[in-house]
Amino acid sequence: MNLKLEKGSVVLTLNTRIYKARSILATAELFSQNLMVDVNACGDRVEVRIRSKTKNAEMEKIGYEFFNYVLADSQSSLFSE
Repeated sequence: MNLKLEKGSVVLTLNTRIYKARSILATAELFSQNLMVDVNACGDRVEVRIRSKTKNAEMEKIGYEFFNYVLADSQSSLFSE
């Protein structure tokens, strides 16, 4: 997982060999209720760009929170298979 801050947004790059694409998409859908989330896939990598609808959001924290949700969903699906 790679996290990069850009002006007004955070960009996460996740490897689908490690994190399930289904978990990434489910988390993106959940976060899109309050944030602007763009997901782009290229091979075994998925880039997620998150932008806030407000100016004072802590984008780094939001990025790590997104990652935590993906990780939790990926782990829980391992135990349910």
